[in-house]
Amino acid sequence: MDTRNITREVRLRHWATLINEKNDSGKTIKAFCEGHGLRPKTYHYWQRKLREAAYLEEYQSQKPELPGDVPVFAEIGINRPKSISGDITVRIGGISCEIRNGAEKDIIENTLCAMSLLC
Repeated sequence: MDTRNITREVRLRHWATLINEKNDSGKTIKAFCEGHGLRPKTYHYWQRKLREAAYLEEYQSQKPELPGDVPVFAEIGINRPKSISGDITVRIGGISCEIRNGAEKDIIENTLCAMSLLC
């Protein structure tokens, strides 16, 4: 682990300790921050960073192992009639994707997972 990652881990632990202390105190965020010389904006920033770290940790534990951890793209060809009902469009952030009726479950799951990582 390099210095940057060690520093990040130390900060996350410190922030988690303070946020747990606030939760155990029963105080409002404003009151807790005033008592600790913090700005509420700082508290919310730490909270967001902890949530992001938790999400990434969870995602990393479920992520399939790829050689060299390089993104892999595969062309998917599906033969279907021209008039299909039941198509949907999924929008996550600034990305949209059309999912056609009859698309395979694995393709839909992988596509939605990739979209969520990009947003």
